[in-house]
Amino acid sequence: MDRMTGYAALLVLAGIVLSGIFAPQLAPMNPFEPNMAIRLQPPSMAHLLGTDALGRDLLSRMLYGGRSALLLSLVSTLLALGIGTLVGMLAGYFGGRTDAALTTLTNIFQGIPGISFMVAVAGFVGPGVTGLLLALVAGSWAGFSRIVRAEVMQRAAEPYVEQLRVLGCSDGRIILFHLLPALGGTLLVLGTLRLGRGVLAVAGLSFLGLGVQPPTPDWSTMISDAMLYYRQAPHLIIVPGAAIILLVSSLNLVGQMLHRRLDVRQEVRG
Repeated sequence: MDRMTGYAALLVLAGIVLSGIFAPQLAPMNPFEPNMAIRLQPPSMAHLLGTDALGRDLLSRMLYGGRSALLLSLVSTLLALGIGTLVGMLAGYFGGRTDAALTTLTNIFQGIPGISFMVAVAGFVGPGVTGLLLALVAGSWAGFSRIVRAEVMQRAAEPYVEQLRVLGCSDGRIILFHLLPALGGTLLVLGTLRLGRGVLAVAGLSFLGLGVQPPTPDWSTMISDAMLYYRQAPHLIIVPGAAIILLVSSLNLVGQMLHRRLDVRQEVRG
């Protein structure tokens, strides 16, 4: 991937984020107000992306729908990254029985099929944002834990950590003020790459009716609602589907760019 592709992806991602933040100012119409007199209209000057089955402006709903996709993916990624980092650091730093117990727990969660586990958790808790977040976090923290554990084990074996112990630094101080900051670049790359998969997971669960509930605008819910009208109004599926693809692609490309920069920085330091 060349540098221009990465910067283009970053620009697209920034546009999606900003359009979601300023949706109330950018939306030409109320995304919640139905108007059955103009239902299922194709794109036109009055409605640039057409209208849905209830006559709501699709452009307005698209702007608001990006909010839920990004916010839910971001919150779930931060929670999963926090739990995975904590477990991985404790296992990698202390080793022994602590490592064995936490690694066993991690292996159990990683051994469960991801999407099946998330559907089961969301279905058990019930449809809605709470169940969706619990499902996403429970299905993704273990992957972060294994990577952090390997990084911490490598860094904890370096001479400067032993020197810190000799100087009287506590384990908590070493972990919080020395090991954790050293993992900043790795955690940033992991989080960015996970955001793309989080968007797809949110889309899948919401499409099944286990995520964001109507009438809240959400891209995947909009696709699910439009399945009955795919012949009459294909734009109702094409537009939100293209937005999800664009968002996931831009997140993955930005994550790859950060990964390459991290690798180059580590080579220079080495």
